[in-house]
Amino acid sequence: MVPVHVDSLVGAPTLEQTRDDFYAVVDSTADLVGGEWENLDSASSRGCVISFGLAGRTYSALRLAPMANEQDTTAPGTTAVLRSVTASWTELGYTVERTRIGPVVQLLARNEANEQLIFRVSDRAMTLQGESACRPAIGQ
Repeated sequence: MVPVHVDSLVGAPTLEQTRDDFYAVVDSTADLVGGEWENLDSASSRGCVISFGLAGRTYSALRLAPMANEQDTTAPGTTAVLRSVTASWTELGYTVERTRIGPVVQLLARNEANEQLIFRVSDRAMTLQGESACRPAIGQ
């Protein structure tokens, strides 16, 4: 985990705004990809460190879905999905890296707020997961 500098928190979204915006990106990505996604998001926030030992909170997301046609990850449909997700995340300000881990293709994305998104696809399943930006837990 990369600490967030306190200076970057001035005028920054609240923990709740960050959570809502993060889940909106995860939801829109699942909608873009299509399929039947199982939502295993945690309802609770968890601790993180912002900077200089300042405690913060973050939310995590985990979505699982079977591949519609159990197609190879090099199939045109899968390639198009990977391109669409990459384009969507890039447009939202994320830096996206694409890697292959055996039969799995992974997209790893981060933005300036240090949110992280991971989309994995294999011939059998897809996963979509990530963590929201770390924000101060004021009043929590």
